[in-house]
Amino acid sequence: MLRKEDGVALVVAVALTMILSAMALGIVTISLTEKGINRNQKSGLQALYNADAAIEVAKQQMATFSKAKMESLRAEWPGVGPIIVAPETFFPDSGLSYACDDLGCEVVTLFTFVDSGLATTSQTFNFHYSSTAFGDAYTTGDRSVISEGSLRLSASRGSFSDFLIFTDVHYTPSGHQIWFHTSGYFDGRVHSNGRMRFAYFPTFEDLVTQVPANSSYYNNGYPIDIDADRNGNVDVPNFYGGFDRGVSPIPLPSNSFCQERAALGYAAADTNPVPLAQKRSALGLDPGDPSPVPAGIYVPNDGSAVTGGIYVSGDLQECRLSVDGDDNQNYTLTDENGITKRIVVDRANMQTEIHQGGTTTVISGLPRGIMYSTGSIEDLGGGERVGDAAPVAVDSHTQFTITAVGDIVIDRDITYESMDASDCVLGLYSSGGDVRVSTEAPDEIMLDTFVMATGDYGAFTVDEYDHGSYRGQVHLRGGAVQRYYGPFGTFSYSGSQTGYGRDFRYDRRGISPPYYPTTTLFNVDQPDPHVQVWREA
Repeated sequence: MLRKEDGVALVVAVALTMILSAMALGIVTISLTEKGINRNQKSGLQALYNADAAIEVAKQQMATFSKAKMESLRAEWPGVGPIIVAPETFFPDSGLSYACDDLGCEVVTLFTFVDSGLATTSQTFNFHYSSTAFGDAYTTGDRSVISEGSLRLSASRGSFSDFLIFTDVHYTPSGHQIWFHTSGYFDGRVHSNGRMRFAYFPTFEDLVTQVPANSSYYNNGYPIDIDADRNGNVDVPNFYGGFDRGVSPIPLPSNSFCQERAALGYAAADTNPVPLAQKRSALGLDPGDPSPVPAGIYVPNDGSAVTGGIYVSGDLQECRLSVDGDDNQNYTLTDENGITKRIVVDRANMQTEIHQGGTTTVISGLPRGIMYSTGSIEDLGGGERVGDAAPVAVDSHTQFTITAVGDIVIDRDITYESMDASDCVLGLYSSGGDVRVSTEAPDEIMLDTFVMATGDYGAFTVDEYDHGSYRGQVHLRGGAVQRYYGPFGTFSYSGSQTGYGRDFRYDRRGISPPYYPTTTLFNVDQPDPHVQVWREA
């Protein structure tokens, strides 16, 4: 019996061992299977991430390719017609491709041209794109993704507010040469349609461009003209943004009809003269009357709402800019007949107040950001200084351009309520004269504005710059565009000085004054692909 029991125990032990071994094998098998599944899932997910990364690379690739090619086409553009003449062949037939073995991904993008829009101030070209990306990871991960969307290529006509310094003729109005020398520091774009002159070590932080191939270098008093960005080790300007010579000329506007139309309430894109009947109609006068528009200050309206900007027939004796206690922009204007009107722009209530004597007229709406004078503007500026402090002239949300056919004369500071924390901007544009700093202006005058003077000998200059004592700097934060380079002061080897020095700083916020003249030069905008469909293939 004992031997039989021993045999049964042995059988049971063997059976249990086999069962336990089978269970252990099953557990190991399950563990290995789950590990394989997890590895496959992980590699598959990594492959998907790699494919999606390739889609992002494709977006950057198409933006970079598009901008570079459009820039090259714009450089060869004759100035008429579309910049992209054959948009159907803009991209290669095989599309754009990218592969990265290290990341385990590749992508191919194909393009289809959709349509284009050609306008006076902009050109747009619309494409549909489809990107197919493949990603892999290890030996078991393999995923693909398809992304479709739209890509818009565009170019916008540049503004003269793009420049810190611009000259059409790089001489003074009296014919004297202008030299950029070591004391000159320029932190914005500089351009001349003429030949520029450099002495020793002036500094330019942004791009410098000129039309002639040769530039003049002082050469220790023996000037030379050479096609180079330096004269050995004698005259070595610091062109940190580059110096491009032989570029296409940028013509100045020949008139200010666009600004006049905008002030009257008409389309600003029309460059033709405004007929008298249309002027009178916009100003609420009899359009059938052939007599000229009476001298005065007008806010074009339809009887209930403002329809234009501010229009001045004739000269302005005075133009004062200020901000009242309610943060409203004020324009206090005195016409050539001595009649004063104070125009208050009430943004909070979306209305415009016109104060004259003891009478106040309230009109719904706000004027366009443009004032136009058919004559000259004398005594332009903000309020009088309080001690050494210049009062605020332009409130933080005002965007305004003051245009005159004749001269614009500045006699006080013009300062923004805030520069860095606001979107305010001011432009001064004399289409037929000069922009002048008068003899009544304070020392160390502060000017927050873009200035433009395009008369036959138009310049941004200082009255009696070569008389009297030194008056400090003109502190300009904006830019200056001139037909000729206007003189500001004189300097002698003995140290005596007259007039002002220049402290010009470019306003880099990228805000252009409304209705400020635009250039014939188109700037290529940064392409931005927009995803419309994303899916796994």
